Amino acid sequence: MTRLEDRLALLTNGRRLADDRHQSLRASLEWSYALLNPQRQALLRRLSVLSDDFGPDAAAAIASDLPAPATAIPRLLIGLEAKSVITALTDTSGPTRFRLLESIRCFGHDRLIAEDEETEAYERLVSWLTAMCLPLHGEAVVPSATLEPPAKERTHLTHALHRLHTGTDERQLLLASALAAVETADGRVTGTAGLVAQARDRAAPDSDYRPVAPAAAASLAARNADDDSALRYADEAVELEHGRDHPQLLARPRLPRGTIQHPRDEPTATLTDLQGPQRELA
Repeated sequence: MTRLEDRLALLTNGRRLADDRHQSLRASLEWSYALLNPQRQALLRRLSVLSDDFGPDAAAAIASDLPAPATAIPRLLIGLEAKSVITALTDTSGPTRFRLLESIRCFGHDRLIAEDEETEAYERLVSWLTAMCLPLHGEAVVPSATLEPPAKERTHLTHALHRLHTGTDERQLLLASALAAVETADGRVTGTAGLVAQARDRAAPDSDYRPVAPAAAASLAARNADDDSALRYADEAVELEHGRDHPQLLARPRLPRGTIQHPRDEPTATLTDLQGPQRELA
């Protein structure tokens, strides 16, 4: 059972441990929910799939099925904040971001399931994250500006990957490689290597995104000074990418491979890898 389901069970029946305080909290949440108009109720239910703070863009993406236009989302968010359903964060740069209290998120998720909206809400979340990460798929060297959006949403990327991990959806390859790029750039170790490995094991072998997973694994291994693993993953990525019409993606694993080969006194292989991307991208 997930942590969210554990909290929900506690709020509902507590596995025989719920006391009057928990029952009172549940009653308070139900009372507050009933005071919201239908649009705000629907938005709250959809926000429950977001596991961390979020911006108006995320809210608009997961609520794109609502009859209200996207331009109405900021107004609905302000309304939820006024009702103390969500909290605005003041210490972030850029557009205002919001957060749901865990108890409210659990309650909203309960209502999402009751309304049979969970599967479609998560699909909209994954689709939004996939569109955000697609630019990384087409870059040999990812600019820092391209990494900023997935870096800001790294918790949601991880949450979506855990949601996808039991299936063969090819998008998990792209999401996992985006997380790897973020982790490689900021130096924090957050367990992304395991998520990349899971995506490689489960996604279809003929996926267009297949080569990005070993390329991501190579970058993580190189970051950890595991040169043997980095070379093995880079070789796999190069082999998978050969014959595809994406020379910039072939360049991505060749660059770290050439860098690793150089101190090993492998001049021919090094020159081939470091020059190959320029020739193929010309």
